[in-house]
Amino acid sequence: MGKRLAGEAELIVSTHDLASTIAFAAKLPAGNTTALAQDAAIARADIIVLALPCAAALAAANPTLAGKIVVDINNPVTPDFSSPTIDHTSSAAEEIQAAASLAHVVKGYTIFAGLFDLLASQTTNVPLFAASNDAAAVADVAEPVSLSIFAAEQTSGLDAARLIKPVGMLNIRLGYGLSRGTAILPQ
Repeated sequence: MGKRLAGEAELIVSTHDLASTIAFAAKLPAGNTTALAQDAAIARADIIVLALPCAAALAAANPTLAGKIVVDINNPVTPDFSSPTIDHTSSAAEEIQAAASLAHVVKGYTIFAGLFDLLASQTTNVPLFAASNDAAAVADVAEPVSLSIFAAEQTSGLDAARLIKPVGMLNIRLGYGLSRGTAILPQ
């Protein structure tokens, strides 16, 4: 995602290790990219993408995210990728919203990472579903989705994340479980 957005919008990147964050940022196309420590990145960013495993994303969901748009992109799965870790009565996005109640949580970008490696012309019509209880937050997230050359599709309230999650699980099953890799990606 960073590769697609670098040079298109102000991009703040962060990981648990600042040195690796700086090295990653240096590899991105020239533009407005800043590498920061996590606390500084959270304080400065308007939109925060929790590109973390589910447990880490839930641990990061706290009051410091108040007022921020928080994008949940994870698919909560078991370590062997065989099944979800959250049943269909909830979703990671809903759990994050409960933990960071003053944040504006959007479930989005649930796709194979391999899509980001395709040419932009190959992903223009690939839908990235967004679910949130905050229509303004979805509209704000639609901008970086469009800048990263995908089609933003709003699916309604945050509870729709329960419907998006199985799509991600199906992609994992086909790509990883059945060893089809990124060959199943829409093009």
